[in-house]
Amino acid sequence: MDDIKCFIIHGKKNIIFRQEGDKYVFFDPIALEYYVTNFIGAEILYYISKGKDFHFIADKISEEYEINEDMSKETIREFLLDFPLLSIISSNLIESDIYKELSA
Repeated sequence: MDDIKCFIIHGKKNIIFRQEGDKYVFFDPIALEYYVTNFIGAEILYYISKGKDFHFIADKISEEYEINEDMSKETIREFLLDFPLLSIISSNLIESDIYKELSA
């Protein structure tokens, strides 16, 4: 993720993520509020922006952070269920099968 300074999730409204030091800042285009996430959260969201499925993301997170696959899956679920703009990216989650994993 160090080489990715900016990315966009296209959805109901586009969400732009920009690296600011060791965090990624993003803007809620509906509530007009700024949010911040860490590198792991940004990596999850980046893969969503690229249309990757849940298992691809879990494998990448598991490999990158040297955690087992179950912990990786749980980390992704917890992050997304707490993500403040989940409703804006819901169509992306449905298209990539991630939504099924969140509702399981």
